[in-house]
Amino acid sequence: MDRQVSEYARVLLQPGKLFRAEHVLGMPAPYRDRLSGVRAEITRLWLWPQSAQVTAAVRFRKNLLSKKEDITPLSADAPLEPAKREGCVELRAKMQVFCTDEHHEKARYRVGNLEGLTVAARTGLADGLVVRVRAHPEAEVERPTDPLAPLVAVAGRRLVLSPAWAMAAGDGELVLSAFPAQVASSVEYLNDWQVRERIWAILNENPALQPYLSWLGIEVKDGVAYLSGRLPMARLRNSAKQDIWHVPGVVGIEDTLRVEGD
Repeated sequence: MDRQVSEYARVLLQPGKLFRAEHVLGMPAPYRDRLSGVRAEITRLWLWPQSAQVTAAVRFRKNLLSKKEDITPLSADAPLEPAKREGCVELRAKMQVFCTDEHHEKARYRVGNLEGLTVAARTGLADGLVVRVRAHPEAEVERPTDPLAPLVAVAGRRLVLSPAWAMAAGDGELVLSAFPAQVASSVEYLNDWQVRERIWAILNENPALQPYLSWLGIEVKDGVAYLSGRLPMARLRNSAKQDIWHVPGVVGIEDTLRVEGD
């Protein structure tokens, strides 16, 4: 079902992947209108960690014979000329991600690879770096106190890290001002179908809601849970929404539930 984009949505941007401008409501209207409905591909991303501003280079087909690349701000104040504005970090597809050490300033530990950047649909500002943790950090861990030990429990997972941690990038590498333990404690990034499955699972664990699960409809789009159907009492509606908020990856709830008797 093609729904109108919720202002609460979280939009994943990935270099080398297609981009739907109409999903970023905070993008200045002239740029969003020009790219809406067009098959556009992100070729480069620039992030300003302190302000969370993001600018993208987007390639799209101008006509049957040629393509065009535009520099596109994702929020009202994002720079149009990234090379002339200090403090930006360029993000590239699959770039290696390293974190720092709280005891040794120059030490670097490989966390994994960058998978993308999430922005808030309403503002167009960055709200997460999506990083795939390396598969076998235990190969460099001998003791529980070793710096990489916290990553063992989250090996292979996609985590959402703070954009403010992005400190430097060069030669295909992104360095974060965070320790391995901080990275390991970050929230897991789940795609929409994974979020939906976890919503159904947590609702099924609620004894009060179990008899009415067949009355409910749940869809997830860009992290927003769309709750529909009906319930016999308002308290059950509130209980369902409280449960849904406990699911990692839920960034908003659009509720059109009907309560019998209202």
